[in-house]
Amino acid sequence: MAAGTKTEIRWPHVAAPTLDALKSLTPIPVVGYTRKTPSAPRSRCGLFVCDGGWWSPLGAITQTSIEAEGFQTIREFRAYWRARYNGKFDPFKKVWAFKLRPYVAAADEQRFMEDLYRFLILDPFEDARARQ
Repeated sequence: MAAGTKTEIRWPHVAAPTLDALKSLTPIPVVGYTRKTPSAPRSRCGLFVCDGGWWSPLGAITQTSIEAEGFQTIREFRAYWRARYNGKFDPFKKVWAFKLRPYVAAADEQRFMEDLYRFLILDPFEDARARQ
């Protein structure tokens, strides 16, 4: 992910936002990281933007999504999944899929500063005015 070879990731855990919440939050900055492995002894991290996500069965992954995950074939993707998640590849298991892109400072900073200002300053202020 840090090398920029992936533009999608899948997440098997249910600890994720609902689809409605995700739609209201995206795009949103996120931190991506790589784990240490024997072939990559140093972990890396970087700032990315999550542009959206969806919930679907693991086996329903398309060829386009396989390539966005950084693989050429479903076989390579299955081997990666099994290595990462304890040898299990259940094609019927529903997983989160997130669309990511690298954070581009010039293009993204203004947008996220405005969102942060609205979230921290304007929304609480408007809520307080509405309660008066």
